[in-house]
Amino acid sequence: MTSPVERATALLQQGSPDDAVALCQDAAAGGDAAAALQLANWYLIGRPLARDLPLARRWLQVATQNGNADAALTEVALTAN
Repeated sequence: MTSPVERATALLQQGSPDDAVALCQDAAAGGDAAAALQLANWYLIGRPLARDLPLARRWLQVATQNGNADAALTEVALTAN
């Protein structure tokens, strides 16, 4: 079985960004830290979502609270800059 992030990546490659975002949002809301980190990254880079630093930080916090160390490190790096 593939992860929500893997499925979302496939949806992006197929040209379905709205479905990819919805998939990650649902998974992140259900406690999937990797999906929350993916949303944060999309908000940071501005693709497939519009760049939005406050929302990126929000999803980084969700990912960190659900045990994702990469999200915690990214959050620290953003705070330091």
